[in-house]
Amino acid sequence: MKITKILFAIALLSLSTFAKAAGTISEPQAEKALSQEVKALIQSANITSLGEGVTTVNFMLNSHNQIMVTSTSNAESDAALKEILNYKKVNIDGLDAYKIYTIRVKIEKL
Repeated sequence: MKITKILFAIALLSLSTFAKAAGTISEPQAEKALSQEVKALIQSANITSLGEGVTTVNFMLNSHNQIMVTSTSNAESDAALKEILNYKKVNIDGLDAYKIYTIRVKIEKL
């Protein structure tokens, strides 16, 4: 009887672990989705004070999945990018809070 209980407990634990792993996306996929979402936020803002060129944006997510821009490589666009992105919530699972993420954004004027 004890062996049956132990085997049953092991089976439940392995099933719950498998179910949790199946519900999350891998970290590279989550980072790619995050990059696309950040770029979409910048495109939808349509602010004219952004300087042209390639800009590197360093940011992290807080515990509420809100973007916090730490720095950019373009001083001309720094304030505008922070205004666009800071405290915007992203709905992507599988990302670490307070980890620095870096994306490159190409800004072109139309």
